[in-house]
Amino acid sequence: MSSEKGFKKHSESSSHIKAMVMWTERDRRKETGASISTLLNDTVLERNRKYMRIVAEIIIFLAVNELPYRGEYLI
Repeated sequence: MSSEKGFKKHSESSSHIKAMVMWTERDRRKETGASISTLLNDTVLERNRKYMRIVAEIIIFLAVNELPYRGEYLI
């Protein structure tokens, strides 16, 4: 009995409702063949690509120079 109350409480929570909305949107995009990139305008998409390019360059620099990704650099 108590698990039924817990499920009901969870199904009415804001986090569950938000997740269900996102799931429904995903199914709708899957049916229509639309992707997230088609929903974003070109400016946002280009900014995100630039950001990812910079992050990748930093990771490559750290790897090539054998530097840690976080924490203190110890000699």
